[in-house]
Amino acid sequence: MSLKLILYSAITIFFNGAVLRRYLKDELLLTGPYTLLILLPTITQPICQLIFGGFCGITLFAIASYRIYQRLPQRFIDTDGKYVFISGCDSGFGFAIAKALDEKGVHVFAGCYLKGQEGEQNLVKACSDRLVTIQLDVTSEESITNAVKTVQEKLQGKDLWALVNNAGIMYLGEAEIVAMTIYKRVMAVNHYGVVLLTQAFLPLLRRSKGRIVTMSSTGSEIAFPMLSAYCASKAACKSFMDALRLEMMKWDVSVSTIHPSGYATNLIHKETWEQNITEILNAVKPGLLEEYGPNYKACYMKKASPLSLPSDLTPVVTAVDHALLAKSPLPQYIVGLSAEIHMLLAAWLPIGVSKYLVGVFLLSKSSISKVKNSSSDKPETPKRAVSAESGKLQDEEKIKEEVETPSEGNAN
Repeated sequence: MSLKLILYSAITIFFNGAVLRRYLKDELLLTGPYTLLILLPTITQPICQLIFGGFCGITLFAIASYRIYQRLPQRFIDTDGKYVFISGCDSGFGFAIAKALDEKGVHVFAGCYLKGQEGEQNLVKACSDRLVTIQLDVTSEESITNAVKTVQEKLQGKDLWALVNNAGIMYLGEAEIVAMTIYKRVMAVNHYGVVLLTQAFLPLLRRSKGRIVTMSSTGSEIAFPMLSAYCASKAACKSFMDALRLEMMKWDVSVSTIHPSGYATNLIHKETWEQNITEILNAVKPGLLEEYGPNYKACYMKKASPLSLPSDLTPVVTAVDHALLAKSPLPQYIVGLSAEIHMLLAAWLPIGVSKYLVGVFLLSKSSISKVKNSSSDKPETPKRAVSAESGKLQDEEKIKEEVETPSEGNAN
């Protein structure tokens, strides 16, 4: 018996054994076509051996079998009597997740940064009386302690099923331009805030053997120019969750991370975007912008304009729903085509290759190049730029035409 045949057979046996184990644990919902799907690796094994033959075929067969295994339909737990705490529910993902869970009969504790404001008021109107809004600042230990006390009072001895870490912020700017105060603020919300909130609710979650779901980013795996503060915070958050997942195994607490592609949430709302840009530029060290060129500020303002991204948050809500309510949740959910591509680049390609592909095909070599003056006093600008996480290219020629040059007497 050849080594290749042994490997093909081992993959098939392992797949069937894993499926049988989940079926006996009543985790799978096997009806009609899905029963045939389970048999697919066994049926196609001889065909793969015949067509692909070598170790390349074995690799493809293993990947295909794993993808089928991941996508087998699961049974979901009963939502009756389930209580979930979600941070960052003023808008975006948090708002949509809270609304969707409320519609399924889940008792939702919605942490809102601005309680009494429009976001919280709209959420209350959109949901049933089961929903409870709680003022929450994830950077404040006092605020978190008060939130935990409120939850315990509302539970009245019942169990908290899950925590959803959703609150987050993002600033767009080159590493040298962004002030340390902004780096600390991003880290305080996106990483330390997650740690503080998770630690505060862990006693309740260990008791219920519940779930922890955290909104991460593809930026946790592959960094993008202009997003050094954001990517650093998300990488730290993901590492924390990876370690926590292993530590919580003995407590039967499930830990999942969500890695969405770019969506139109409040993070890139026009007003928020402009406020963040102004804050970054006002905090730049004296003389630094001049070193980057006379038209750098104008280019920056153009390139940092709000992105055109999908507004339908359903794929992300579906992933969070699965992580919270499926009988066997996944440790990681990659949501969206661009997210799949980014994570694939980070996982399978050498750093030099992935950096080249990101630099050439997804992003400009430098998101905003130093603007040099030619003999005609016209600034040189990069030809292409890309929005973080969405992977969509923007035509930089429009920026070049709109930026006023020194020869026109209006340059910065």
